[in-house]
Amino acid sequence: MKKSTLILFLSVFASCATFINTSTPPSIEKKSKIAVLPLINNSETPMSGFKAKNIIENEFYSKGFYVMPLESFYSDENFSEKEIKEALFQLKEKGADYALYGYINEWRYKSGADYEPAVSLTLNIYDVRSEKIIWSAGGSKTMSSYKSAGITAQKLIKNLLSPIK
Repeated sequence: MKKSTLILFLSVFASCATFINTSTPPSIEKKSKIAVLPLINNSETPMSGFKAKNIIENEFYSKGFYVMPLESFYSDENFSEKEIKEALFQLKEKGADYALYGYINEWRYKSGADYEPAVSLTLNIYDVRSEKIIWSAGGSKTMSSYKSAGITAQKLIKNLLSPIK
């Protein structure tokens, strides 16, 4: 009985795997203007870059940061590297201090009997004035089949942004 309970526990624990790699967190003042750009969607799931953007904005709001609204990006589903470069230039003119951009590498449900949600993404914080990336983090997370890809993404993003205070 003990052996089967241990095997069951380990299989459940292994199915909720998380991998996170992050650089040293920057010191960002709460009054700084942060712009969150839609993430470049390298997955096959439509609009996942915008879904992640909304989760990231909410996480910054909940930490007390000022997030600049960016209405001009709401209708473009296929955000690209070229648009990031253009947006970073425009943000400097608009007085932004920092911009967060990144990549959705995976946002799906794994095939098989369980259909576990799997999310993988990379985030970068860019200092608009110095024109340099000051922080980068990447991570992947899977959860049990009873959770959604959105919940999986929220937990991953919360973990990735936890050092930013």
